[in-house]
Order: sequence, then C-alpha cells, then structure tokens
Amino acid sequence: MFTIDWVNKGMKFVKSAFDRKVKLGTQDVLKEIVKDFENSTSNWSDRPEFWIEEDEIYYNDKRFLWINFGTSWRAKKMSPDWVSKSQVGILGTRPGAGTVAGWANKPGIEARRWDIASVERQSARGIIPNAIIDRLEEGIGIFR
Repeated sequence: MFTIDWVNKGMKFVKSAFDRKVKLGTQDVLKEIVKDFENSTSNWSDRPEFWIEEDEIYYNDKRFLWINFGTSWRAKKMSPDWVSKSQVGILGTRPGAGTVAGWANKPGIEARRWDIASVERQSARGIIPNAIIDRLEEGIGIFR
C-alpha cells in the first residue's frame, strides 16, 4: 500500500480506498450492461435472469448464450415468413414473426454481440469513464 499526501486538503490518498472506488465504478458499468441485456430480451416469453457477482455478469439461459455469441449450426428449420426479434449489434428487441417448421441441419445463429454493443454504447455516452470518475470524486474529493 502507498500513501500520497494532499497538502492543500490535509488528506491522504490510500491505494485501497482508490481501489474500492474503482470497483464501485465498475459495478455501476456492469449494472448498465445488465439493463441493456434485460432490454434486449424484454419480449422473450421466458426471459433470462441476469445478476452480478464480483466483477462478472451471469445469466441462467443457454438461449442468451447462443444468440449473443452465435452458433455454427442450428437444428430447427424456420418458416418462410421468419423475422428474428433481434438484430446483429443492435441493443433492444422488436416483434418477431414466423414459427419453427421442423428439424433440420441449418447454418447457425448469427452472433448478436449485445455484450460488445452495450460496452460501445456506454463508452460513446461517456458512462464508463464517468462512472469511475464519479466514484472517485465522491470517495476522495477529486474534482474535474
């Protein structure tokens, strides 16, 4: 652990306090990512649950894994009027159409990459750096 004296404030900056504030900022970012995931699955009939443990997001549904990361093949044939509820790289959902029309060995699901889209959206909006900066300001008195 190291200490830096802030002469003008009479305060000491302790690395462990800094680490705690960065961790809280990270938690804020993870909460925003979970909101994006929940929004992207909001019209699923059986919605997945998302939760945060430590610095990781967990979910309880393999369909989210398949749709977010894609698959090399799929075992279901879709009707000709099929419209997916989601689009590649776009957060959110829309009404889908069509039905499962039987079994087949078909090309896989194209990865939606909601994880990347969420981080890019937050970075563009300044949420990632601001979340950490806000926690630092709140915790140890640093001002922009």
